[in-house]
Amino acid sequence: LVADTLKLTALLGLLGLLKVINLPWLDALALRPSQPVARSIWRGFSVGVATLGVVVVVLLVLDVRELRTGLTLNAWIGAFIKSLIAALLVAVIEEVWFRGAVTNTLRPLGNTWALVLVALSYAIVHFIRPDRVVSVPDQWWDGYYAMSGMFARMGDAANLDAFIALFCAGLVLGWLRLREGSIYGAIACHATWVLLIKLTQRTTVTNGESDH
Repeated sequence: LVADTLKLTALLGLLGLLKVINLPWLDALALRPSQPVARSIWRGFSVGVATLGVVVVVLLVLDVRELRTGLTLNAWIGAFIKSLIAALLVAVIEEVWFRGAVTNTLRPLGNTWALVLVALSYAIVHFIRPDRVVSVPDQWWDGYYAMSGMFARMGDAANLDAFIALFCAGLVLGWLRLREGSIYGAIACHATWVLLIKLTQRTTVTNGESDH
Protein backbone atom coordinates (compact mmCIF):
# COMPACT_ATOMS: atom_id res chain seq x y z
CA LEU A 1 0.00 0.00 0.00
CA VAL A 2 2.83 2.39 0.88
CA ALA A 3 4.65 1.63 -2.38
CA ASP A 4 1.49 2.14 -4.46
CA THR A 5 0.75 5.40 -2.65
CA LEU A 6 4.25 6.67 -3.43
CA LYS A 7 3.84 5.65 -7.08
CA LEU A 8 0.51 7.49 -7.28
CA THR A 9 2.07 10.56 -5.68
CA ALA A 10 4.97 10.48 -8.15
CA LEU A 11 2.51 10.08 -11.02
CA LEU A 12 0.46 13.08 -9.92
CA GLY A 13 3.67 15.08 -9.60
CA LEU A 14 4.67 14.02 -13.10
CA LEU A 15 1.35 15.20 -14.52
CA GLY A 16 1.85 18.55 -12.84
CA LEU A 17 5.37 18.82 -14.25
CA LEU A 18 4.19 18.01 -17.78
CA LYS A 19 1.57 20.74 -17.49
CA VAL A 20 4.09 23.29 -16.22
CA ILE A 21 6.56 22.66 -19.03
CA ASN A 22 3.69 22.53 -21.51
CA LEU A 23 4.28 19.01 -22.83
CA PRO A 24 1.32 17.09 -24.27
CA TRP A 25 0.78 14.60 -21.43
CA LEU A 26 -1.29 12.20 -23.52
CA ASP A 27 1.69 11.68 -25.80
CA ALA A 28 4.26 11.77 -23.02
CA LEU A 29 2.48 9.00 -21.12
CA ALA A 30 1.52 6.98 -24.23
CA LEU A 31 -2.18 7.52 -23.55
CA ARG A 32 -3.03 8.75 -27.05
CA PRO A 33 -4.22 5.62 -28.87
CA SER A 34 -2.88 4.85 -32.34
CA GLN A 35 -5.56 2.19 -32.85
CA PRO A 36 -8.94 1.35 -31.26
CA VAL A 37 -8.58 1.20 -27.47
CA ALA A 38 -11.00 -1.72 -27.18
CA ARG A 39 -8.81 -3.78 -29.53
CA SER A 40 -5.68 -3.02 -27.50
CA ILE A 41 -7.46 -3.90 -24.25
CA TRP A 42 -8.71 -7.18 -25.72
CA ARG A 43 -5.22 -8.11 -26.92
CA GLY A 44 -3.71 -7.30 -23.54
CA PHE A 45 -6.39 -9.31 -21.75
CA SER A 46 -5.82 -12.24 -24.11
CA VAL A 47 -2.07 -12.20 -23.49
CA GLY A 48 -2.66 -12.10 -19.73
CA VAL A 49 -5.04 -15.07 -19.81
CA ALA A 50 -2.86 -17.03 -22.25
CA THR A 51 0.15 -16.70 -19.94
CA LEU A 52 -0.75 -16.57 -16.27
CA GLY A 53 -4.26 -17.95 -16.74
CA VAL A 54 -2.80 -21.18 -18.10
CA VAL A 55 -0.47 -21.41 -15.08
CA VAL A 56 -3.39 -21.11 -12.64
CA VAL A 57 -5.34 -23.83 -14.46
CA VAL A 58 -2.31 -26.16 -14.43
CA LEU A 59 -1.81 -25.60 -10.67
CA LEU A 60 -5.45 -26.52 -10.03
CA VAL A 61 -5.43 -29.55 -12.34
CA LEU A 62 -2.25 -30.89 -10.72
CA ASP A 63 -3.71 -30.24 -7.24
CA VAL A 64 -0.81 -27.98 -6.34
CA ARG A 65 -3.51 -25.56 -5.22
CA GLU A 66 -7.07 -26.38 -4.27
CA LEU A 67 -10.22 -24.35 -3.69
CA ARG A 68 -10.89 -23.13 -0.18
CA THR A 69 -13.73 -25.00 1.46
CA GLY A 70 -16.91 -23.21 2.47
CA LEU A 71 -16.70 -20.35 -0.02
CA THR A 72 -20.13 -18.84 -0.57
CA LEU A 73 -21.31 -16.88 -3.60
CA ASN A 74 -20.95 -13.64 -1.64
CA ALA A 75 -17.38 -14.62 -0.71
CA TRP A 76 -16.56 -15.22 -4.38
CA ILE A 77 -18.08 -11.88 -5.39
CA GLY A 78 -16.23 -10.07 -2.60
CA ALA A 79 -12.93 -11.73 -3.54
CA PHE A 80 -13.42 -10.79 -7.19
CA ILE A 81 -14.28 -7.14 -6.46
CA LYS A 82 -11.32 -6.70 -4.09
CA SER A 83 -8.99 -8.37 -6.57
CA LEU A 84 -10.29 -6.26 -9.45
CA ILE A 85 -9.81 -2.99 -7.55
CA ALA A 86 -6.25 -3.94 -6.62
CA ALA A 87 -5.55 -5.05 -10.20
CA LEU A 88 -6.76 -1.81 -11.78
CA LEU A 89 -4.95 0.36 -9.24
CA VAL A 90 -1.60 -1.41 -9.63
CA ALA A 91 -1.84 -1.76 -13.41
CA VAL A 92 -2.76 1.84 -14.15
CA ILE A 93 -0.17 3.36 -11.81
CA GLU A 94 2.72 1.12 -12.88
CA GLU A 95 1.97 1.14 -16.61
CA VAL A 96 1.52 4.90 -16.85
CA TRP A 97 4.86 5.27 -15.10
CA PHE A 98 7.00 2.47 -16.58
CA ARG A 99 5.54 1.79 -20.02
CA GLY A 100 4.37 5.38 -20.41
CA ALA A 101 6.70 8.02 -18.98
CA VAL A 102 9.91 6.00 -18.55
CA THR A 103 9.63 4.17 -21.87
CA ASN A 104 9.04 7.39 -23.80
CA THR A 105 12.01 8.98 -22.03
CA LEU A 106 14.29 6.13 -23.13
CA ARG A 107 12.96 5.62 -26.67
CA PRO A 108 15.59 7.95 -28.19
CA LEU A 109 18.05 5.14 -27.35
CA GLY A 110 16.04 2.82 -29.58
CA ASN A 111 13.01 0.63 -28.88
CA THR A 112 15.10 -2.41 -27.96
CA TRP A 113 17.18 -0.55 -25.36
CA ALA A 114 14.06 1.12 -23.97
CA LEU A 115 12.29 -2.23 -23.73
CA VAL A 116 15.16 -3.94 -21.89
CA LEU A 117 16.09 -1.05 -19.58
CA VAL A 118 12.50 -0.42 -18.49
CA ALA A 119 11.94 -4.15 -17.88
CA LEU A 120 15.13 -4.23 -15.81
CA SER A 121 14.16 -1.20 -13.73
CA TYR A 122 10.65 -2.61 -13.32
CA ALA A 123 12.05 -5.84 -11.86
CA ILE A 124 14.54 -4.05 -9.59
CA VAL A 125 11.94 -1.70 -8.11
CA HIS A 126 9.93 -4.69 -6.84
CA PHE A 127 12.83 -5.67 -4.57
CA ILE A 128 13.48 -2.27 -3.01
CA ARG A 129 12.50 -2.51 0.64
CA PRO A 130 13.65 -0.52 3.71
CA ASP A 131 14.96 -3.61 5.51
CA ARG A 132 17.56 -1.80 7.62
CA VAL A 133 16.00 0.22 10.41
CA VAL A 134 17.95 2.69 12.53
CA SER A 135 16.14 2.77 15.88
CA VAL A 136 17.59 6.07 17.14
CA PRO A 137 19.40 7.85 14.30
CA ASP A 138 22.01 10.17 15.77
CA GLN A 139 24.82 10.08 13.21
CA TRP A 140 24.94 11.78 9.83
CA TRP A 141 25.50 8.46 8.06
CA ASP A 142 22.52 6.67 9.62
CA GLY A 143 20.25 7.67 6.76
CA TYR A 144 22.69 6.35 4.18
CA TYR A 145 23.05 3.13 6.18
CA ALA A 146 19.29 2.62 6.13
CA MET A 147 19.12 3.37 2.40
CA SER A 148 21.90 0.88 1.64
CA GLY A 149 19.67 -1.89 2.93
CA MET A 150 16.94 -1.10 0.41
CA PHE A 151 18.70 -3.22 -2.21
CA ALA A 152 19.71 -6.07 0.10
CA ARG A 153 17.16 -8.43 -1.42
CA MET A 154 18.84 -8.12 -4.80
CA GLY A 155 21.80 -10.07 -3.43
CA ASP A 156 19.67 -12.98 -2.19
CA ALA A 157 19.91 -15.91 -4.61
CA ALA A 158 16.51 -17.11 -3.39
CA ASN A 159 14.94 -14.13 -5.18
CA LEU A 160 16.58 -14.87 -8.54
CA ASP A 161 13.60 -16.74 -9.99
CA ALA A 162 11.22 -13.95 -8.96
CA PHE A 163 13.54 -11.35 -10.48
CA ILE A 164 13.70 -13.24 -13.79
CA ALA A 165 9.91 -13.63 -13.81
CA LEU A 166 9.40 -9.89 -13.22
CA PHE A 167 11.97 -9.03 -15.90
CA CYS A 168 10.19 -11.28 -18.42
CA ALA A 169 6.85 -9.76 -17.41
CA GLY A 170 8.33 -6.32 -18.05
CA LEU A 171 9.45 -7.44 -21.51
CA VAL A 172 5.96 -8.69 -22.36
CA LEU A 173 4.33 -5.48 -21.12
CA GLY A 174 6.87 -3.38 -22.97
CA TRP A 175 6.32 -5.37 -26.15
CA LEU A 176 2.58 -4.76 -25.89
CA ARG A 177 3.13 -1.04 -25.37
CA LEU A 178 5.38 -0.76 -28.44
CA ARG A 179 3.18 -2.99 -30.56
CA GLU A 180 -0.05 -1.20 -29.73
CA GLY A 181 1.43 2.31 -29.76
CA SER A 182 -0.15 3.07 -26.37
CA ILE A 183 -0.25 1.61 -22.87
CA TYR A 184 -3.85 0.36 -22.93
CA GLY A 185 -2.89 -3.17 -23.92
CA ALA A 186 -0.17 -3.27 -21.26
CA ILE A 187 -2.63 -2.02 -18.63
CA ALA A 188 -5.13 -4.75 -19.59
CA CYS A 189 -2.47 -7.49 -19.48
CA HIS A 190 -1.02 -6.27 -16.18
CA ALA A 191 -4.47 -5.95 -14.61
CA THR A 192 -5.36 -9.47 -15.76
CA TRP A 193 -2.21 -10.86 -14.16
CA VAL A 194 -2.82 -9.11 -10.84
CA LEU A 195 -6.50 -10.08 -10.89
CA LEU A 196 -5.62 -13.76 -11.41
CA ILE A 197 -2.94 -13.69 -8.70
CA LYS A 198 -5.11 -11.95 -6.10
CA LEU A 199 -8.18 -14.05 -6.89
CA THR A 200 -6.16 -17.25 -6.70
CA GLN A 201 -4.68 -16.21 -3.34
CA ARG A 202 -8.12 -15.40 -1.94
CA THR A 203 -9.98 -18.48 -3.20
CA THR A 204 -7.40 -21.29 -3.13
CA VAL A 205 -4.81 -22.73 -0.75
CA THR A 206 -1.61 -24.69 -1.29
CA ASN A 207 -2.15 -28.44 -1.18
CA GLY A 208 0.60 -29.81 1.02
CA GLU A 209 -0.22 -33.39 0.00
CA SER A 210 0.23 -32.78 -3.72
CA ASP A 211 2.73 -34.99 -5.54
CA HIS A 212 3.89 -32.04 -7.66
